[in-house]
Amino acid sequence: NQARKGTLEFVRQRHQQLRQYFARALAADLVIITFGMTETWFDQETNLALAEAPSPRLVKEYPERFVYRSLSHQQCLNTLKSIYAILRGLKGSASKVKSVSSVIEKPT
Repeated sequence: NQARKGTLEFVRQRHQQLRQYFARALAADLVIITFGMTETWFDQETNLALAEAPSPRLVKEYPERFVYRSLSHQQCLNTLKSIYAILRGLKGSASKVKSVSSVIEKPT
């Protein structure tokens, strides 16, 4: 699995794929945002949310770097408002539909 290897070339390619994917929101007349899990791991060094839990090796090597967080209702609402403001600023207007995922997950 290339993602696990973390080669710089793979990361660059994946970044470009994601930029192209999310750029499609600007061409859309309607953007649907589905709320997913509100629990995640954060990298305190980069101040970024992680897509998955950090490896045990990284946690052991950098014990203060990674933290598990569960977002509050207000934090989720603020994030959604920020996303909508970005879309509105880029498009001038944006229709939106919000839905929730019915899948119940265990915390990571």
